[in-house]
Amino acid sequence: MTSTRIKPELDNQQIRIVGFIVPIEFNDELTISSFLFVPYFGACIHLPPTSELGYPRHFS
Repeated sequence: MTSTRIKPELDNQQIRIVGFIVPIEFNDELTISSFLFVPYFGACIHLPPTSELGYPRHFS
């Protein structure tokens, strides 16, 4: 996979990504294990996610 417009000056830097999470999977204690990252509150969600949505999995 080849990426374009890579910004090497951001390597090892903390960044902020603006958006909202929509929980997909969570346990009885409401710990989220899977979610969609959407660009704005109330955004329509699709499964599988479209290119505008991030779909992180297996994070801690």
